[in-house]
Amino acid sequence: MIQGLAFVLMGLASGQDLGQVQDMTGATVRVVQGNTSCAGVWVASTKPTVATAYHCVTSGSRVRITERDGTVQWGRVTARSARHDLALITAEDASEYAAELGGKPLAQGERVVAVGHPLASEPPTGYLAGTLLWSVSEGVVSQVGDIAIQHTAPLAPGYSGGPLFNTEGQLVGIHSRRLGSPGLAFSTSVAHVSPLMERDAPRKGAWFGGSVAARPGLGVYGASAAATYFTLELEADIRERFWLRITGGAAGQDASAQWPIWEAAAGFRHTLGHGPYALSIDAGWSERLLSSRFYLTNGRDETDVPTRGFNTGLRFRGVGWRANWSPGGQWTGFNMTVDWPGKLTVY
Repeated sequence: MIQGLAFVLMGLASGQDLGQVQDMTGATVRVVQGNTSCAGVWVASTKPTVATAYHCVTSGSRVRITERDGTVQWGRVTARSARHDLALITAEDASEYAAELGGKPLAQGERVVAVGHPLASEPPTGYLAGTLLWSVSEGVVSQVGDIAIQHTAPLAPGYSGGPLFNTEGQLVGIHSRRLGSPGLAFSTSVAHVSPLMERDAPRKGAWFGGSVAARPGLGVYGASAAATYFTLELEADIRERFWLRITGGAAGQDASAQWPIWEAAAGFRHTLGHGPYALSIDAGWSERLLSSRFYLTNGRDETDVPTRGFNTGLRFRGVGWRANWSPGGQWTGFNMTVDWPGKLTVY
């Protein structure tokens, strides 16, 4: 059981206190699913259970769990709540560490400790070797809402899903997000973890859910008379197995159709690997909307670009490449996108 962390909060240290911090970080794990790397925390339960943020595991059910000593095992998402940004992962083997859920309400001004992996999708090397992963920060409770705890403990990408502890070392929250500055952080109250744990066993994760992302890009349409188009796509993925996409494009040059071109597409996705080096492979069908046809000119001839066809694509480290093909197999265009702003919300 994790005990108090008073030396962190008061700036005093002793050998025994250091041992308590090791217990706290020992209960924290890395949670990796697809190209998403977050944090999680072992919680006391009848089953080996890790609590994390729902937006960390929207792409499916199978999750890789890494403990601080390097032990790796696989778990499965067995309960989730998009409204509370919470998910539970059932693992095969229990950890010697497990966080006790806090029972008393938090008060404004109460000190809290956050654990996570800031900006560390992979163990850093060189000058930063040995840092970032399993980082500890502290702050105070700014406000307590029905779902979220607002606090000043700095959070950064990689903290999501990690634990928030009170001065007694009890788990009081699961990191969800920050708004603007690092000191404007929010963690879901642990009060919403217990209802997930009390659901009928065996717990089963929902098949439906995912995320919505926006990505700008640059496209080239036409095989013999190429024209550039600036694009913005809105994509919803379902467990990173299926996707639906709407793309809007504005002509850059060499196109007789200057009005926006809209395209709808749907297809399948397969992901190879985990973490920042995961490779996503897409295949689908696209249909141009609003305009039945448009022409591209290069000063010498005109090319009628097909309004429907196949598309194949790859996405790696935030950059996507997609090729379009006519039903007859002729290449008709190419598009490159970047993950900015990237993921907008989860459902």
